[in-house]
Amino acid sequence: MIRRQLAGLTGGKALQTYFSPASRALRKQDAQICTEYDISPREITALSEAIGPFNPDLQNTLVIPLLLAASTLSDPQATIALVSRALQAPRPQQAEMLTRPGMELTLRHLSALSRAGNPASMVLLGRILEKEGKGPQALKLFQEATETEWDKDLGFESGVASAWLSIGQLKLKLNDRAGGEAALKKGADLNDPNAAFYYTLTLPPEHKDYHTYTMKAAVSGIVKAQHNLGMFYLQQASAKNNSVFRRMAMEWFILAATREFAPSQLSLALMLKDEGKGSEGLVWVDKAERNQAFAAEAARVKARWKGGRVHIGDSGKITIT
Repeated sequence: MIRRQLAGLTGGKALQTYFSPASRALRKQDAQICTEYDISPREITALSEAIGPFNPDLQNTLVIPLLLAASTLSDPQATIALVSRALQAPRPQQAEMLTRPGMELTLRHLSALSRAGNPASMVLLGRILEKEGKGPQALKLFQEATETEWDKDLGFESGVASAWLSIGQLKLKLNDRAGGEAALKKGADLNDPNAAFYYTLTLPPEHKDYHTYTMKAAVSGIVKAQHNLGMFYLQQASAKNNSVFRRMAMEWFILAATREFAPSQLSLALMLKDEGKGSEGLVWVDKAERNQAFAAEAARVKARWKGGRVHIGDSGKITIT
């Protein structure tokens, strides 16, 4: 049954590479577990996804092993989840996560899914190729992914949107600004929040699309977009002397600041000082100072806190002198 399921996903050539003696033994072991407990590979993946958000301490001891087992049994969602996690990790950890025990089979499955036309797998494989310096091959995969039909029931439509994101980022690296912007906008219009965010980074704040797409990224939870939206509203408040815009700016800074984004913590602190709430604002300066990357800036703000004057620049940047 497992062979028939995999054959349907990958086709004959991929199937030949997929079944080595070692992987066959591992597959047999996991299949016995599924039979014994009457659980499918997809249900194993769902279980791991249910545990993950509520039990972060169990990632390495339970969630990852569950995903590896489901991937071994050819569940596409498990394979996509594993590779996505690896590529989203900080750069020093990516190689370690992609080469952990069991990932060789997952990467083979990813390649097989890509050849079968799974757009999410094509994008992930393309990103791996891009990291290896194989830009033309990566771009080809990204473009093929945008032309592929997808199975909405399995959630692969996100692969198409992220393909446009990947095309946009790669084209910008290759100095194709127009092509990069167009691809990012396409991904944003397909509701990829990262595409929306990176698209806004190519635009000046006065561009007609800037507010729309920054809002799209911000409401999706991208903290840098939330900060940028706060700056946008603060600029509007300053230019139009509008207290409503000022309140909106503060709300977005609060949202990003509570997620430990130091630039928002400092902006919020200075807004509070400007409103005569210096002691409350200083609490946020202390929080920002705990972030090593912004500790020096926070210390500079703190040094000028007593008697300093708050200024809001044309771009929405708030400073103290």
